[in-house]
Formats: sequence, C-alpha cells, structure tokens
Amino acid sequence: MDERFAERRIALATLFGFAPFIIFSLVTLLSLSLGLWLAFTAAFVITIRDFVETPRLRLLDGANLLIFGGLALVGGFLAPNLRLITARLAVEATLFGLALFSIAGSKPVSLAYHRTGARRQFSGLWRSHLLITAAWALAVLMMGVADAVTLSDPNISISGDFAFGLAALGAVIVFTLRFPHRPVSHERDLPHDQVPAIKSATGHNR
Repeated sequence: MDERFAERRIALATLFGFAPFIIFSLVTLLSLSLGLWLAFTAAFVITIRDFVETPRLRLLDGANLLIFGGLALVGGFLAPNLRLITARLAVEATLFGLALFSIAGSKPVSLAYHRTGARRQFSGLWRSHLLITAAWALAVLMMGVADAVTLSDPNISISGDFAFGLAALGAVIVFTLRFPHRPVSHERDLPHDQVPAIKSATGHNR
C-alpha cells in the first residue's frame, strides 16, 4: 500500500509541471481568453510556490509563464481577434520544442518536479522521465498536427480536432499516472550513470 501511494505521489508530481497546459487544453473548449489566463495563473502559482522555498526557476515553469502570459496579453490587448487554433499551435510548438530540447540535453523537464528525496526511493527515475517526457512530446505533436490540419482545411470540423486532442491528452495523462517505478531502499542502489544526471536536473540536495 505504501509503495503504491508513493508511486501515485510521483506520478502526480510529474503532472504538476504540465498542469497549465492541461488547464489550457480543457478550458479553451469554452473560452480562449479564459483558458489563457487560467493557465497563466496556474503557472504563476506553481512557480511562486516553489520559488519561495528554492530560488530557482524550472525550465517548464519559465516556458509556461512566458507562453501563456504572453498570449494572454496579446489576445487581451494587442490582438483581440486572436484565433483559437493559432494560440493552440503556438503553445504546442513551444512545449514540443522544449520537450525535445530537454531530452537532447538528457535533462527531461518532468524530472525537475521531484524532490531530491524521490531519487532515494525509486530507481531508474532518470530513464523513466526520458520516456515520460517523450510521451508528452508525442502527445503535443499529435495535437499540433491535428490543429495544423484543421487550420489549413476549413472543411475539417474543429470539434473533431478537439476530440482528437482530448484523446491524445487523456492517453498521455493515463500513461503518466500508470507508469511503473521500482522501489529501492537507498540512493546507492541507483545505477551510477543515473545519479549525476538526476542531480543536475533536480538541483542541490535538501
């Protein structure tokens, strides 16, 4: 029971960084402006909450603040007629590029949302997050392709685009929540090649 609870906490921590994107994807079904501002608010709260404890800005947090805050300001003041598909494509392109960049640098963005102590409980955490970040990159890519096709062909129903996007989003959320992590007792049980990568991604020890 304790192991399953710990695994669920790690899965929820992984979703934490993607929460603004999840909010944006769901709320924009009702209102683009509301979706942007709520996503920006979520990104701001997540960033400030952890920044008070540790003065460092995680890569995904910074990207969320910039893209959602920027688009909210553009849509609210500079371009009130900002199209929903255009905004979605901008967000998806940003997150997809960020995920690929973090994978190429061997510092998957989702790993930064784990406390230092998490790596003492679960082995293979770094490799697991490479897979999880790759899964999010694939889901965002699929959503972006669907939006791009809808934008280029007015005959395609936007409701079908949204349904496909929600299916991709739901699949990657389920994948993240159900991804297995093998419990271990001590950090020394971690493969030697993983510990430096994890330390560099999570920052200093607490």
